[in-house]
Amino acid sequence: MHGSWRGWRGQRPSVHSRPSGPRLRGPAMNCYECVRLGHTSEAVAVCWLCGAAVCTEHVRSETAQVREPPQPGKVIHDQPARRLTCPACRAAEESR
Repeated sequence: MHGSWRGWRGQRPSVHSRPSGPRLRGPAMNCYECVRLGHTSEAVAVCWLCGAAVCTEHVRSETAQVREPPQPGKVIHDQPARRLTCPACRAAEESR
C-alpha cells in the first residue's frame, strides 16, 4: 500500500488521538557554552538571537515589551514577553 499509512493498530492517525504508552524522547541537546568549556550539561533554552542551546547556568531570562515594527515605541501588548539569551549575545548587547 504505497502512499497510505496505517498506525499501530491499523488505524489512520488522527490529529486528536495518539497511541498510549511510554512517550519516546530523543537525545537531549547539550549546552553550547558547556561543550566549549570541556563538559556537558543538558540545554533548557535556545538563545533568541543566535539559536545556541544553553543550560540553566548560562541562560539569561529577561522581559521585553512587544512593539509594532512600523511604529517604533508603540507597545502592542500589556504583558511583557520572555527573552532568553546566551552569554555571547548578552555581552554583545551590553557592549552597545
